[in-house]
Amino acid sequence: MNGLPQNDQVLENIFSALRWFFLVVSAWIYMAYYESESTVLCFWVLIAFGTLYMGAAQWVLMKAEMNTRIYVTLTRVGVVFDIAAVVGLMMITGGAESPMFAINYLIILHASVYWGLRGGIGSAAVLALSYTGVLLLGPFQVQSVPYYVMNYFFLAIVGTMGGMIVSRERKHLNEKTIAQNIAKTDYLTGLYNHRTFQETLKELVDTNTKFTLVMADIDYFKRINDMFGHLSGDRVLKEIATHLEQMLPAGKGTAFRYGGEEFAVLVRDLPITQVKMMLHQLRSELQECVFSYCDSDMRVTMSFGVAEFCGQSAAGLVRQADEALYEAKRLGRNQVVLAG
Repeated sequence: MNGLPQNDQVLENIFSALRWFFLVVSAWIYMAYYESESTVLCFWVLIAFGTLYMGAAQWVLMKAEMNTRIYVTLTRVGVVFDIAAVVGLMMITGGAESPMFAINYLIILHASVYWGLRGGIGSAAVLALSYTGVLLLGPFQVQSVPYYVMNYFFLAIVGTMGGMIVSRERKHLNEKTIAQNIAKTDYLTGLYNHRTFQETLKELVDTNTKFTLVMADIDYFKRINDMFGHLSGDRVLKEIATHLEQMLPAGKGTAFRYGGEEFAVLVRDLPITQVKMMLHQLRSELQECVFSYCDSDMRVTMSFGVAEFCGQSAAGLVRQADEALYEAKRLGRNQVVLAG
C-alpha cells in the first residue's frame, strides 16, 4: 500500500506534456527567426535526442508501475535532460538573450518537486552556471547587462522561494496522506480496514467490475488467545495478513481486515476457478506452517467462503460469501467453499 503519491504521477504527466509543447514551439521559433547553417546540425541533434528521450519517458509513464526503478530513475533524470536541452536551445536561439530562458523557471519547479529546497537552489545554481557559459560563448552586449543581472537575480529568487513553497506544500501533502492512510488501514495488520472494504466493494459494484469476494476466518482463534495469550493472537493476525497479501497477484486484488479474526479479499479480473486454486494453495501452506511463540508451537488453519459478483447488490454478495464461509465451518473448517 506504500508508493509514490498519485500527485507525482499527475505532475510528471504535466511536465511530459509541456516538454512536447516546448519542443514544437522551440522548433517553430528556431526555424522562423534563428535558423542558420552554423546551428542547423545542432538543432536537428537536439530535436532527435529530445524526441527519443521524451518518447521513452512517455512510454514509461504509461506502462511502468509507480515506484519501480525505471520509473523513478527516468523521472529524476528528466531534470538533467531538461537542463541540457534548455542550454542547447538557448545557444541556437539568441544565446543569453534567448526567448527560451523562461523555461529555466519551470525546470527549477520540476527539481523542487523531488528535492525540495535543495532541488530548487541546486538547480538554480546549475542553471546560473550554464547561463554564464551561454553568456560567455555567445555575443555579449553591454547594453543588455541589466537584463543579464535580472536573469541571475530571478533564478536565485525562484530557486529559493520555489523550493520553499514546494517543500512546504509537499510536507502538508505527506501529512495529509499519512492521516488518510491511518484512517483507511488497520493499525495491527497494516491491511485496509472494514470501512475501506465497504467503500471499495461499493465502487466495484457501482462500476460493474468483474471481481470475486472472499470471506476468510481463522479457525478456533479464541482457543489461540486462551492458550497462548492475546499477544500471540496478534502475531498470528499479522502473519496471516502477510500471507494474504503475498497470495494476491500484483494489481489483481486487495486484502482487508474485516474484523476480529475475519478477513476479506477482493480479487479483480481473475476467474473464480483460479481464485479457488489460490485459496487452496494458501490453505495448504498455512496447514504446513508452524507458528512458534514463547517456546510453544501451534498450527493455524483458515476457512474460506467465495462468491462471484454477477450483478447482485453489495450486501447480497457479502451475504453469499458469508453463507459459504459458514458452510466451510460446518464441514469441519479448513475448507474452501464456493457460494451456490
